[in-house]
Amino acid sequence: IIPYKVRFGFVIYNVLYGMFLVAIVIFHLAVQNDVQCEPELLWKSCKVKVPFCGDMFKPTCNCVVLDVKKHNWTVLPKEMNEMTGLKVMKVNDGPLEKLPETFKTNFSKVVFLDLSYNALSNIPKSLGDMPLSTLNVANNNLNELPEPLWGNTYTIELGLDNNNISSISDGAQKAVALNRLYITNNSLVNLP
Repeated sequence: IIPYKVRFGFVIYNVLYGMFLVAIVIFHLAVQNDVQCEPELLWKSCKVKVPFCGDMFKPTCNCVVLDVKKHNWTVLPKEMNEMTGLKVMKVNDGPLEKLPETFKTNFSKVVFLDLSYNALSNIPKSLGDMPLSTLNVANNNLNELPEPLWGNTYTIELGLDNNNISSISDGAQKAVALNRLYITNNSLVNLP
């Protein structure tokens, strides 16, 4: 029923498309080892690298799963802002003191955030607007958790152990998805 010229054209199209995909794979394999990312600890800590996520022909230092241990950062390196594909971010065991106020904008896709064993004394309110299913800020220097974080409807697990938190906000009752709350070894005096 299908004319010969149409079938022949479709075969040619499929062959050319297949050759194009093979050329892309060869290009990616040849170029991906040339990607040099700084700081080196950041790129070495990337568990799932996606250098061609933003542009098929230009490799970048992009990552989906980042697991940094034993760092010496007091703030997050600016190079992390280029990691637009981050979904899982773990930055542990270091002197991290502050998160940028633009955290929500820079890391909007993050759904698992583990910042335990650092020196954080506060965290931005904007984290409460992120779709974080897990937030772990245990073993820091937090005195309180911003109100929007207590009412985050996405958060299933919240780790706050070993901080200086003295009260839980009434907003915690809005956290309908919260299944696990770890809050031992704090100075709690006010519970809702």
